[in-house]
Amino acid sequence: MKTERNRESGLELLRIIAIILIVSHHLVVHCPFDLWAEPFCLKRLFFQFLYRASGKIGIALFLLITVWFLADKEISLRQAAKKIWSLWSILFFWNLSSLVLQFIIDPTSVIASTWLDLLFPLTRNEWWYVSSYSVFMLLLPFVRTSLQKMGKRPHLQLCILMTVLWGLLRFVPGANLGMGLNFVGFCYVFTLLAYYKWYSLRLSRFALNVAGLLGLFAIVIWNAVLSAVWVGDADNLPIYLEPVQDEWSIPILAVSFALFGLFRGDAFPFKDSESYCFGIIWCLSDY
Repeated sequence: MKTERNRESGLELLRIIAIILIVSHHLVVHCPFDLWAEPFCLKRLFFQFLYRASGKIGIALFLLITVWFLADKEISLRQAAKKIWSLWSILFFWNLSSLVLQFIIDPTSVIASTWLDLLFPLTRNEWWYVSSYSVFMLLLPFVRTSLQKMGKRPHLQLCILMTVLWGLLRFVPGANLGMGLNFVGFCYVFTLLAYYKWYSLRLSRFALNVAGLLGLFAIVIWNAVLSAVWVGDADNLPIYLEPVQDEWSIPILAVSFALFGLFRGDAFPFKDSESYCFGIIWCLSDY
């Protein structure tokens, strides 16, 4: 019982870290500061990390936590539809609340697309994560059953194929191959993590540390070298940084999975991590 509690509290702490990473990413992306116009220095390198990599690591952490529990859970299509309906209801409530406030402040800003966003927040991709999660949940009963029935060897071959297509080949700047902020990424991560969990693969704490450090090293060095030698229009630089810090890239997944592995189960070093969770929450709320 104690081990389960520690595991849960470790993942709760990891969720808080993921939130901080994502908020930091959005603060840099949506601020008026022109990051790419700045001369290369350590400060710019730090903000470059927040500009892209931090948010992608946070997203991957949330998804890893979610699919870890879904991998062993039998979910029917009807259950998935109920989850999506519940999610839509929550979105509708908050969308309606914001729409009323928007109408009071500026009635002319409420147009046809505003009403469509209110009624169809999932299909119009108003929030990409929620839309991708909904499609993933609808496909999950079939994806999970198919992966279980194919067995260990075909499952491993599929993992290797996916990693080559959406991992190695993405090191080519501008490559996409259907991968991005969509449900394909969710299925990709689920396939990899399901194999890891179902077939009892376990990495030592040392191996997790090495994987995380290598992923972080790749992100930092790639950013530092390209930024230092880049000539020409700085606005084009992010295209060549995407291979190591885009969503679901190998370095991003390496760092995210290393953190996930270290914060769950016996690898998590703190015995009473609830105090750490509440401490961080208190600090954030006080700030």
